[in-house]
Amino acid sequence: MSAIIRNPHVLPAAEPEEPLPPDYDHFYLQHQQTVRTASGYYQNQRFLGRGGNGTTFLATVTGGPLTGIQVALKIFHKISSEQRRRSFLEEIGYYKTLDHPAIIRFYDEGEFVVRDRVYPFVVVEYVPRSLQRYLSENGRRVDRITALRFMLSTTAALQYLHGREPPLLHRDIKPGNILISGEQARLADFGLVKSLEEAATDEPTEVREEIVYAAMPRFYRTPELVGRAKGEGTALTTASDIYQLGSVLYEIITGFNPQVPPKDLTDDIVLNLKTIPGRCGKRLGDLIASMLAENPTDRPTAAAVLEVLLRSHRDYCASAKELTGQFV
Repeated sequence: MSAIIRNPHVLPAAEPEEPLPPDYDHFYLQHQQTVRTASGYYQNQRFLGRGGNGTTFLATVTGGPLTGIQVALKIFHKISSEQRRRSFLEEIGYYKTLDHPAIIRFYDEGEFVVRDRVYPFVVVEYVPRSLQRYLSENGRRVDRITALRFMLSTTAALQYLHGREPPLLHRDIKPGNILISGEQARLADFGLVKSLEEAATDEPTEVREEIVYAAMPRFYRTPELVGRAKGEGTALTTASDIYQLGSVLYEIITGFNPQVPPKDLTDDIVLNLKTIPGRCGKRLGDLIASMLAENPTDRPTAAAVLEVLLRSHRDYCASAKELTGQFV
């Protein structure tokens, strides 16, 4: 249950030494500053990251049913834009309705009020490492079994989203939005999620503006998103998510992004796919090629991708047992 926070003991959101700009989009929480809702207290520990709409902090729950755990506190700061506020509130709405072990869990929501400024926030599960960071820390090398397990989790989350009624499109699948815990991955950041019905009725101009600034990561574009960025009104389907997933799958297996870096986001996508060596290499290569098909109708469903990944995972596990005598 959300609550408007008017607590005289909560410190001001802005850094005292730095004047606020007229649009109030600047946001800052001091160390150990507490934000609360009707059901919990969340004490800021440190800054985690800042996006176009929200600033995220690591927080300790100091009161309520979740006392003692660490959570991610994401506070909306782009309050000068009513459209972005609505988008953020929609993101919270999606978090509240989703229930899958490979999707970040929703815990709480509220509004942080400072004088005449209202900052909505959401409290979600904290997972400390993204796939992007994992790749960076490991020299972009991931053993094949671990890579497959990360992708199994991510694909399972995508199958769940696409199986909703109506289907949900994530639209922002990239290593930075895939969080890693052990050998399990969780899909995060639902700020760009749309139902298939909503995606079909979006005005191209509105979507184009959204894509350029947020919904089309430079290295994880899809032909449909590029078309809409050009104002062509290209239809979006769940196949667009499959294309992004195919780019991530190729990258985690080979260490390289398959898309040639574009000069502009509206440039046509150019792929540089190399043969995948090793056991099941051809099978995985064929799968990725189908996921990156130019025509959306030629791409497999999330369920079909999951089936191939499961077969490949089984074969790799059996091979590792034969070679090392160890179960993996």
